[in-house]
Amino acid sequence: MKKRWLLLIVTIMLGLILLAGGLLVYISPDEELTMDYEPVKLEQKVLDMVRNFKPEVVLNESDINTLIKANMDRQLHEDVYVDGAHFQVADNQLYAKLNVTLRDAVKAEVTAVYAIMWEEPNLMLEPVALKLKNMNLPVNWLNEINVPIYDPANSVIAIESVNTRGTELIIKLKFSMFG
Repeated sequence: MKKRWLLLIVTIMLGLILLAGGLLVYISPDEELTMDYEPVKLEQKVLDMVRNFKPEVVLNESDINTLIKANMDRQLHEDVYVDGAHFQVADNQLYAKLNVTLRDAVKAEVTAVYAIMWEEPNLMLEPVALKLKNMNLPVNWLNEINVPIYDPANSVIAIESVNTRGTELIIKLKFSMFG
């Protein structure tokens, strides 16, 4: 009788260990992302603007990743730290794939969606969704991301609007010589 109980307890423990291991594999990141980035080449952006005769700056996926990685808080939630990220834009929303560490131990991949808004002089990213695989998480775990674009007090150029076009972020400029 004691052997049966012992065997039952050992079987349950092994089942729980296998279940926990499977869960860790399921939530682990599909690819390793980093927080590394290359600075945006503003000179090239200005040359493109002059060459195209359009008062707009076009930011590609690499530029977007640079701006956001440089300005985001890596502490996602009290026990959640961002190890790596990749960002894409579409339909005036930012889609983020984040590699995170929970409680300094468990690695996971979460996806977040942010609404893109312009509030002079910052590009504002307001969180609207957060998921761990197919499970919704509380959106209040995410912080708003503010990306300062320019200093209006020291600039003759102002930003008229910020929108997306395909996978690019388009910043339309206007001249403001007299404030």
